[in-house]
Amino acid sequence: MDLVNYRKYGFRIYFTYFILFYAILIFDIEPLSTYSKSFGLIGNIMCFPLFWKGIQCHDDEYKKPWKSFLTASIIYFIGELIYAYQTDIVGVEPEAPSVCDIFYFTNTCVLYVGLILYLKSIQKIDLHSISLDMIISIFATGGLIYHFIMLPLIKDESSTDLFMIFINLYNPVMDFALLAALFLFFFGTDIMKFLTPTNMLMGIALIFLFCLDQFSLMIDLYDLNIAVMIDPLWTLFYMLVALASLYPKTESAIKSGGNLLTTLVGYIRILLPYIYTFMILFLVGMEYNIMQSLFIWAILLVFMLSMRQIFVLVSNEKLMARIRRNEVRLNLQNIELQKLNEKIMHDAEVDFLTQLYNRRRIDKAFEKLAPKDGEEKTIGIILIDVDYFKHINDTFGHQIGDKVLKKVAASIRSVVRDNDLAGRFGGDEFIIVLPDADVVVAETITKNLVSTIRREPELRIYGVTLSVGCTSCSVTADDYNVKVMLKKADDALYVAKENGRNQYVVG
Repeated sequence: MDLVNYRKYGFRIYFTYFILFYAILIFDIEPLSTYSKSFGLIGNIMCFPLFWKGIQCHDDEYKKPWKSFLTASIIYFIGELIYAYQTDIVGVEPEAPSVCDIFYFTNTCVLYVGLILYLKSIQKIDLHSISLDMIISIFATGGLIYHFIMLPLIKDESSTDLFMIFINLYNPVMDFALLAALFLFFFGTDIMKFLTPTNMLMGIALIFLFCLDQFSLMIDLYDLNIAVMIDPLWTLFYMLVALASLYPKTESAIKSGGNLLTTLVGYIRILLPYIYTFMILFLVGMEYNIMQSLFIWAILLVFMLSMRQIFVLVSNEKLMARIRRNEVRLNLQNIELQKLNEKIMHDAEVDFLTQLYNRRRIDKAFEKLAPKDGEEKTIGIILIDVDYFKHINDTFGHQIGDKVLKKVAASIRSVVRDNDLAGRFGGDEFIIVLPDADVVVAETITKNLVSTIRREPELRIYGVTLSVGCTSCSVTADDYNVKVMLKKADDALYVAKENGRNQYVVG
């Protein structure tokens, strides 16, 4: 099954799984609701084949983060398996700290290793583009976590055990690292690089995990009796990461609604620090007295300063978007110019009719083949002449003559080696330059060419034959003379013609 089908069926199966899971919990379907922990393990197991397929589609360097995520999901599965055994089979919920916490702790550590490797593999983090937005966002979110979660946990007199304090504070402390990675990922990448399927799914997964962590801690802190309802959601994180692994690194940016999505992400980047600012101001006002006149003036002043800054940033964002569009257009134009330049160079060095090299390109080849001081080279040369070509033109017409030349050129291409150069020297005369070829190699290629022409049905109709002269010269930098080498091959060609044509002569 290919990657597209894996992704398609992955989304469908997980959607169906979560619908069934919540139907069991909401409608209290027995005995599945009693063994909900065990049923939840199915979601973890379904991640493994997706991860495995995703790992196979990446090169060795890019496999590392996905291997770490797979390892983390396996460790988490083992912890959940032990927990399910205790609750569903033994019938006793393990008290913290338990052996399950060791697996959850290890799972988190491996998860962060995978996250670091993933950020490293992107290689698109631009520290210069982040400025203070990332720091403000981390600082504000960290303050909310500290005030609403960490501070109540620290003040909780019932948790006097040091290990329990560590267990309780471990997740919120590690979430600071998660925040840093998330905002580095969000603010530090170019928007078009961020909007790839893999990056989008990873971003959603990280946000989801962060929110789930905070929600779980709030449930424990305030003794909310809804913990069972969020159990299926823990698997959702690994499902999103597994689906993200199924997109190759070369996957292009999301194109459907690309302009709208790019604009939306750009505005979220701009507004996020200000949203945090007003959220904290509102919470401060709620805790103290939001109606104090000085506080109201402070809020209005911050609002006006923020609006001024937002307008500047939006203007800059529009300017950057225009620059990006111009860059894309210029890149496309450069590609077109490069193709046009390649075509011009091709036309300047390739014979239009036969598509073999022209004399100019052959002359360049001889220049490049010149031996350096102290070096000796063996160069083979084959000169080819179509016998009585003028007669073919006069008898059958120039259109047939052109067809004959093209067929001869095709036959030449079929017998030369990869590093040989075949060209049209003019009219009905062709040349093959053979680097590092002694006289045996030159004669073998000549013999193959003559045999090929004699066997070609379309050429036999018009009685086409070749006269060929071939030679090989061992030269040094001191005695390298192209005219002398060509004269040697031309003399052999002359002998072939004098001897009655339709043959080759080795010079």
